[in-house]
Amino acid sequence: MSDQAIIADTITKFITIECMAECGETAIERIRTLCEQIDKLKPAKSVGDTTGFIAFNANTTYVVRVKLRVSRFLTRKLNLLGLLSDKQINRLASLLSNQLWTVDNLYNFEILHGAAITSAFRDSIGGGSCMTGGCADYTRLYEINPTRFGLLTVRHNNDSGRAILYYLDNGKTLQSRIYCTDLPLREHMLNYATERSWFLNRNICGIEKIELVMSNLLYNSDEIPYLDSLSLGFIDYKTRTLTIFARSTSGLISEFSLCTTDGQLEPGNVCYHCEDAVNDDDYIVINGDCYCADCASRNFSFCESCNEYGDINECIPIYSGGNSRLINSYVCSSDCAENKYYKCSICDRWFVEGATYSLKDSDLLCAPCFEDNTTCCDSCEEDFLVDDVSVFIPDNDDNDDKESIEINGQFHYCQDCMTEKNTESHSRGEKVRQSENDKNNPQFIFMLELKDN
Repeated sequence: MSDQAIIADTITKFITIECMAECGETAIERIRTLCEQIDKLKPAKSVGDTTGFIAFNANTTYVVRVKLRVSRFLTRKLNLLGLLSDKQINRLASLLSNQLWTVDNLYNFEILHGAAITSAFRDSIGGGSCMTGGCADYTRLYEINPTRFGLLTVRHNNDSGRAILYYLDNGKTLQSRIYCTDLPLREHMLNYATERSWFLNRNICGIEKIELVMSNLLYNSDEIPYLDSLSLGFIDYKTRTLTIFARSTSGLISEFSLCTTDGQLEPGNVCYHCEDAVNDDDYIVINGDCYCADCASRNFSFCESCNEYGDINECIPIYSGGNSRLINSYVCSSDCAENKYYKCSICDRWFVEGATYSLKDSDLLCAPCFEDNTTCCDSCEEDFLVDDVSVFIPDNDDNDDKESIEINGQFHYCQDCMTEKNTESHSRGEKVRQSENDKNNPQFIFMLELKDN
């Protein structure tokens, strides 16, 4: 297929897909006009070493061939700006370029190391930033660690792009933020990295942060660049080397931030949870990670038993006394709770000392459970669980005890006292009537066996 046919086919298909639904007949008419224009202009890729330019007939009478960059050809000669947006023009230009030239023809990729990185920043490859031009000396951290950093560059005509490459401790490569002078270059640089299975800075939130670490880096004062991806660090003063890592990296606490533009390491820590900077005297280290006071209080609780912090969602609450069951504190495990606190045998909550009641059978109950689930034995006057107390209904109207302790015509006895009463009643020949609630009570079974004998 000729270059002219490729150009005509690519443009008409693009407009059909992008504009037909909204423009309808207008798009059809415009496609017809475009085909006539293309037939007169006879466009083709420019001959020679220049890539990214389309040559066409500027004057059909004298057949003068001129050339324009692809995007300008679309807007100036085919007048597509209006029918298509700027974003659509750029996409169509990129699509045409890929059809007419291979990526190797269009884009010159190169990975720089050592002093070449400093020179690239000094020459503002990829456009200006806080580290280019006169500030390039601040980037010498890259230069003195040539096996740990690279700089991916790409050139296309008069445009260029750059991205720092981090060679991580785990052997993988992270492509940092992309700087470029022409938007289509960005996509080509992302594709270049994706084809090589590199980590991408734009996906850094989805990467296990423990993987984003570089250690044992040589460094000099006043030569620390502004880092976009691995922006925290600390110094090993024995080896005089620098370790850098991404924010929220578990198990690493920063001493410095690498987000300054004066070549210095800025002292400070960053909260592992919210990633805000925290003062040296206003952070808490929990499980090896640094937290600000607010995040620590919202996500952890201090265990007063073992003096360690635990995840607040996994900690055990310790309740204060009274009927309110207010939370007094937390402990990190049941082992810590058993060392100092008391567990209610009914609701299974843990309470501070003095907030539970001890029954004769060694059960511990909190105040609400004690009130709802216990009663007093009318004989020994000890407290028992309701289920462990039997109702005794004597048949002797002259029983003296009945006048003093009868409750609604019944007596409430614990198991020991019930056995004793049953034996006494049997020996005196009294008849004992069984409460409907106690038909299966073992004490009544014992009492009835005595009666039968």
